[in-house]
Parts: sequence; C-alpha cells; structure tokens
Amino acid sequence: MSFIRNLIALGTALSLLSAITLSVAPKASASANGSISLDGTNDWLIFPASSDWTIGTNEDFTIEWWQFNNSTTSFPRIFSVGSYPSASIAVSQESGTLYFWMGGAFRAFASMSSTNRTWEKYAVTRTSGTIRIFKNGTQIGSSVAGNTTAATDSLSSLYIGREQNDARTIFRGYITDFNFVKGLSKYSTNYSTPTVPISASAESKLLLNAASESTKFSDSSSGAKTATAAGNPAWISSSPYNSISNLETPSFTLSGTACTTIGRIINFSADANATSYTARLYSNSSKTTLVKTETNFSSGNAISGLNASTNYYLTLQAIGNNTTYSSSQENQTPTEYATNSTTCPASAPSAPTLNSVTAGDKRLTVAFTAGSDGGSAITDYEYSLNGGSYISAGTTSSPFTISGLSGRTTYSVAIKARNSVGLGTASSSLSATTTDSTLDASEAAAEAARVATAARLAREQEAAAEAARVATAARLAREQEELTEIMAMIPKIGELTLSLGEVTRSLTSTQCVKGKTTKIVNKGSKCPKGFVKKKNI
Repeated sequence: MSFIRNLIALGTALSLLSAITLSVAPKASASANGSISLDGTNDWLIFPASSDWTIGTNEDFTIEWWQFNNSTTSFPRIFSVGSYPSASIAVSQESGTLYFWMGGAFRAFASMSSTNRTWEKYAVTRTSGTIRIFKNGTQIGSSVAGNTTAATDSLSSLYIGREQNDARTIFRGYITDFNFVKGLSKYSTNYSTPTVPISASAESKLLLNAASESTKFSDSSSGAKTATAAGNPAWISSSPYNSISNLETPSFTLSGTACTTIGRIINFSADANATSYTARLYSNSSKTTLVKTETNFSSGNAISGLNASTNYYLTLQAIGNNTTYSSSQENQTPTEYATNSTTCPASAPSAPTLNSVTAGDKRLTVAFTAGSDGGSAITDYEYSLNGGSYISAGTTSSPFTISGLSGRTTYSVAIKARNSVGLGTASSSLSATTTDSTLDASEAAAEAARVATAARLAREQEAAAEAARVATAARLAREQEELTEIMAMIPKIGELTLSLGEVTRSLTSTQCVKGKTTKIVNKGSKCPKGFVKKKNI
C-alpha cells in the first residue's frame, strides 16, 4: 500500500489528531451553486501547467473543496499535479484515509470517517510550516511542525477527479467550491463551514463554484483559467448549500385491501417545505435490496406490481428547496422519514411456460419454466392430455415424465401449477407422438428376414449366372480348339490330294520327254516323234 511505503520512507514524521468530534455543516436555503458530477469512469477536468501550482518552501497555502463521494476505485484523487510516486502536490483518498502529497511524498494524513453519499467540506492548509487537514471545519490531522517542503512542478497540468497516469485514481461523485489558494492560510484552527458559496480572494489561483450549467467549469479567480473536460462531466443542481434539511417527518400509514394488482396505497402527510417525494420499496428490513422506485410520489398514490404474501419495506425521501433531481442522479443520502412493511394475500399460480414435450417409448418428457407462485409456494404440477382432466405429476421440478401411454400415439400436453390457494392458469399446449419398442422390434425382425432372403436369392442368382458363364466359356474354348485342329489339317489334305493326283497320273499315263520338254500320253501309247519315254515315273 502507498501508506506503508511512504510511512517507511518518512519514518514517524506524521501525527494524527484522534477522538475529535466532527462538526456537521449546517445547511442553508439561500440561493446556491450546483456541483460538477464525475462518473468515475471517463470524467475529469484538466487545467494547463502553470507556476500557480507551485508552492514555495515554507509558503502558506490553502486548498479546500466540497465533495459528495461515491467512489469505487482504489485510490481516488481529488486533484493532482504530477503522478505517484513523484506528485508535486495532490490529495488522495485510500481506504477511508485522506493523504496530502507534496514534493513526491505524503506530508499529512487523517482518517476521514466519512460515509459515501454525504456532502463534506475538506481543507488542507499550511501555516508557518505546519500542515493541517480539516473536515467540516474541524481539524482531523496535521504534519509534524516545521514541514517546509516545496511543490516545484510547473510543467504538469492540474487534474481534478483523477491522477494523470493511473485509471485507478478516478473519482466518482460531485465536487464544488474547489479553491486553490497560494500564499495564504485561511484556517489554522477549527472554523465554521460556510453556508454560501466560497468567494475568490486575491490569493486564489483557481476557484470552481459550478454556479450553473453554462459556467460549470468557469474559474472564478482572477486568473480565469480554462479547463479541458475529459468525458462528459455534468452540472447538477445538488450542492452542500441546497440539501434538504429540517423537513418534518411525514405521518405515514399503509392503506387499501384490494390486491387484484398486488399493490398498496400509501397515505402520508406531506411537509410544507417539500416539493415532491421519492418512494423506494425494499424486500428486506435492512433496505439493501431495492425492488421499486417511484419518483414524484404523492400521498394516496399506489405502488403496484408486487408479489403476494411478501413483506416490503418503504422509505419516503422528501425533496425540498425548489430543487428537483432526476432519477439517474445520485443525490444526498435519502433520509428515511417513514418505514413500514406490507403484505397481500396469496393467489393461485400464474401459467407456467411449456418449453418442450419430448416423445419416448410409450412416454413423454415435459420441460417447463415456472410462472409466479402467486405468493404461496408451488406444491405440485399437473398435466392434461388431449384436453382431458388434470393429473398430478408428483413433482415441482422440470422436467417430469408421463409414462404408461400408448405407443405410436400423438398427445397434446398442457400443465398447471398448484399452491395452497389452488390450481393455477394453464400453459399453452405442445404435441408429440410416442414410440413403441415392441412393434419396433417385430418390424425390425421382419425386415431383417426380408433382407436375408433377398441376399440369398441374389447370391443364388449370381452363382447360376457364373456357372452358365463358365460352361459357355468352356464350350467356346472346345469349339475353338476343334476349329484350330481342322485348320491345321487343311494343308495336309492338300498335300495328300496332290500325291493322289500324281499316283493317279502315274497309273494312267506315260511321260515323254525331249530335252526339257515333257508330254503326257495315255498308258500304252507311243511317244511322239522325237520324244522318248521317261523312266521311273
């Protein structure tokens, strides 16, 4: 923690004023300024670097402001010149402790003992070397006497609502009357907090009064510095000078017995100084769980839309001094002028929402979302099939199963919830068709037999076709072989024919030759003249 790191660095340099009774700032109804609203995420102000943000060695100063703190960040800064750990001058708020930084270290700190959503006036001063911290006019801390540290950074901008380089330091809430005074200590002892906006002195280097929407960032000091706004800091009319105070407690009773809309009429006596009231309804007595908020609430108005048989706790907040606040603005802490509780009698449950009906083997599974219990716990759900009478499901949980149904049958299902009052409104209906495992098995066996028979026939047909193919192929092979043999015999037949011809000729004729000429004559005939009979024919 920054506190431990710097305490080690400084040693025991600081002291706390303890057991001090805080003085509460009085409220006034005079004309007043407003404040700058910072959202804690994107909003802050930046003023240019200046020697006005420097403080000389042992120079007196005053830095004061009003704040309405809603911060949720770790180390919110009210203002800072430079960044941790070398901030030239800054104020941080960490875990209920206010730290004043100067010259790169914190020089004073004090327990704030503050509650968020409350206007508080703070001031840090140095008088003759002693730094003091004030809250609502009462000193709550100081430095060791003789703290003469200087703030020398004239090159860094002054940030209001955060530190320059750390998003964890963004302040959430309202700030007004921020007054940076150089060369003058305004407070060295306890003082009465102002009841009207602060005015600039000759020593003021920056004063933000947030007087109006058009002047919300205007510097009222003689320097008239110009701010750069990051995000969208808003002007609101709430300020420490126009908060509600001293309004009479309204007398307050609950009335009305009709609970058809589950509501209650609120009667109370309004205060003459209140311009309006805001009613808030909580579900617990400690009023930490907000159920409803009704703005511009008047006596005799009704708050409706409640759950039956449920205690509610009501607070009324008075708005006064001709100041109005929108519901989105976080005003001063609501003052509980009246608190009470109310109940309404229970009613039958509202209709559940039927999400799905899923079919199974002679059964249905029903899933649903419960409706309102009507102010009395739901004890059972009942179902109707095809518009018939309602039958207990024996459960208050989703989903549930309806068994013992007919197979392969379509059912339309609706459900109702039951509580101590009775059976509630029916849901819409959904339909589904059951299955039947017995029929499914029989059909599956028949289908298997059919498939097997078809497969067998196919195999037999394929085998017969294969046998015929093989036989045909064998026959064709044999025929081809025989043809081949016949073709091989043809040349031999030719040769045999020639041989037979020669034999026949040799038996029936005689060859006669003359030189190379040969003549054939019949057997027994004489050769022509000049030819002789050839021998060995």
